Amino acid sequence: IKILATLKYWEIKNYNVNNIFQQWVKKCPQKVAFRCNDSVLTFQQVENITNQLSRYFKEECNLSRDDTVAILLPNSEYYPCYWLALSKIGVISALINTNQVGKVLEHSLKVSEAKTIIYDTSFTPVLKNISDSLKDFKLLHTGEGDTIEGSTNLWTTVSHYSKQPLMNEINKGTIKDKMLYIYTSGTTGLPKAAIITHLRAMMMAMGVKLWSGIKEEDVIYDSLPLYHTAGGVVGCFQALLGGSTVVIRSKFSASNFWTDCIKYDCTVAQYIGEICRFLLLTSASPNDRAHKVRLVVGNGLRPQIWEQFVKRFNIKDVCEFYGATEGNSNLINCWNRMGAVGYVPWFARAVYPVDLIKVDESTLEPIRDSKTGLCIRCKENEPGLCVGKILKTRSTSTFNGYVDTEATKKKIIRNVFEKGDSVVNSGKYVLLCNAVFEQLVVCVLPICCKWKCSNR
Repeated sequence: IKILATLKYWEIKNYNVNNIFQQWVKKCPQKVAFRCNDSVLTFQQVENITNQLSRYFKEECNLSRDDTVAILLPNSEYYPCYWLALSKIGVISALINTNQVGKVLEHSLKVSEAKTIIYDTSFTPVLKNISDSLKDFKLLHTGEGDTIEGSTNLWTTVSHYSKQPLMNEINKGTIKDKMLYIYTSGTTGLPKAAIITHLRAMMMAMGVKLWSGIKEEDVIYDSLPLYHTAGGVVGCFQALLGGSTVVIRSKFSASNFWTDCIKYDCTVAQYIGEICRFLLLTSASPNDRAHKVRLVVGNGLRPQIWEQFVKRFNIKDVCEFYGATEGNSNLINCWNRMGAVGYVPWFARAVYPVDLIKVDESTLEPIRDSKTGLCIRCKENEPGLCVGKILKTRSTSTFNGYVDTEATKKKIIRNVFEKGDSVVNSGKYVLLCNAVFEQLVVCVLPICCKWKCSNR
């Protein structure tokens, strides 16, 4: 309820990510917002840099509202600055998976409808391999090294621009504006570009913050790829919307995980997929329990290793969440219930309509009642497909889908609980269990869901 109330307040005030971030800049300008290795950016520095970048993008690159820029960059403290700057002038950032090459990379650039690419020179060889498809793009590069012919060094003139915000542009923005395109992992074909609005990003980040108990004083360790939702939105937005410090690592390292947490005084750490298992595979060390991490946040911590993980590394709280980048059925297990990914109290289903429906186990196609033609809700201890009802009048239950409208249509199931209604198919097969306080706890089953470190 608090999450919904917060989002509704921001919606009424027409606050987007930039408006909230500016409030934190005023409150704690000299506090560190982002750190990567020994390089830091304070809240004021992030504000100054993003203001200069937004002016550069508008005046020198002729970018305007609703344009798209593809970003192909490694993790760094500057990564969130690019899409924050672009959002200040209403430009959408397509966050390209840095593992993509060849035809897959060409596809991701094409579906984004971007005309500009910001890339690090470390990716020059990858881009040269698809050079024929880059002829219509404006190319901006960062870093030292070999570049694509015709590319412009982004930082050559940025410092010449004013550090004052383009308030006219920022005030044109709304909470429902598109902010990011984040790509699916491509397990069912080529990656699809999911639409992330300001509101969607704010809901995901604040949902995790409020449910898990992340505080302004927390230092968050983020070793996840910033081109995915978990690292880029759930992680980085804790600084932008919540005033926390986010420590970014260039790439996940099991052997350096706890060493980094100790070095940077981290109190919260993120994980996805197999990260917890990788950490358990490392040799025992005094660092295992010498850190200050009280809370880990993420998705994919397997029940089989949950207890071993929290005991070995002395973790007080685990906030396991579930949610697809593009979906509307996000869930959070804030009760530390081992193996669960979330719950919906019976009294909350009216305002957050997430359900499980019976499906064919092999195809995940809905099983319908022979008399009514409607879908069938799961009962206790029955597995089913997790779905979220689409309510256009409620911002948290809308479905923005993908850039590809046909792909969006395929994600929707119609005539589910009543004629004319529709839900979003999460694609996740889960088990419904009854728990104390009449909560509905769901556990992801392995039948069609693979938690890997490269996924969301």
